[in-house]
Amino acid sequence: MDKLTAIFFIVVKMTTKQSPEETSKLGLLLVDKGFITSEQLHDALRLQRKAPASSPDYKYLGQILVEQKHIDPQQLQFVMQKYRKKSRLGDILIRCNAITEPELKIALSEQRKS
Repeated sequence: MDKLTAIFFIVVKMTTKQSPEETSKLGLLLVDKGFITSEQLHDALRLQRKAPASSPDYKYLGQILVEQKHIDPQQLQFVMQKYRKKSRLGDILIRCNAITEPELKIALSEQRKS
């Protein structure tokens, strides 16, 4: 990893805390936009889960994907800037054919109850 990429990830780590939902959303956006495949996402998420988020060895999904050369830092930055907080997870899941619209409505109904 070059110095610029390392600095980018240090800044990201200092300024953001990604929840599992945000990590999934980023991964699904990268798949949806054709930057990575579903298999690459699955492999990166599996690798990410090896270290707990509180561990100094923990890596963000984007960092793993860049280190594996599936995307470059510019692609990651583009997706994070353009789509962060603009797309709802349910909409992304529907676009990726992970769930159907009726399934989303049921899940949202359950979410409102809790």
